[in-house]
Amino acid sequence: MDGRSSKIKTSLHVSSGNRVKFWKDRWCKNLSLRDAFLSLFAITSSKDAWVVDVWDGGSWVPRFIKQFNDWELEDVVWEVA
Repeated sequence: MDGRSSKIKTSLHVSSGNRVKFWKDRWCKNLSLRDAFLSLFAITSSKDAWVVDVWDGGSWVPRFIKQFNDWELEDVVWEVA
C-alpha cells in the first residue's frame, strides 16, 4: 500500500434510501460523503440528492456538472478507492 488510500468494505442498511441524504448525512463511517470527498462534492450536480437518487440497484450513479478530464481520473479513482 502506498499510503494514499486503502479499501474498506462496509455495509449499511438505509431502507429505501429516501430518508438519507447521499452527500450530507453521516452514513459512510462517521463522515458525510461531502466531508470525505470535498472535490467531488464541489462538482456534483445534485448536492441534496437522496441515497435512492444515486443508487440504480447495482451501482452508484452520482451526477456531476462536468465530464472528468483524463488527467483528473487518477485523482478521482484514488479519492474514492
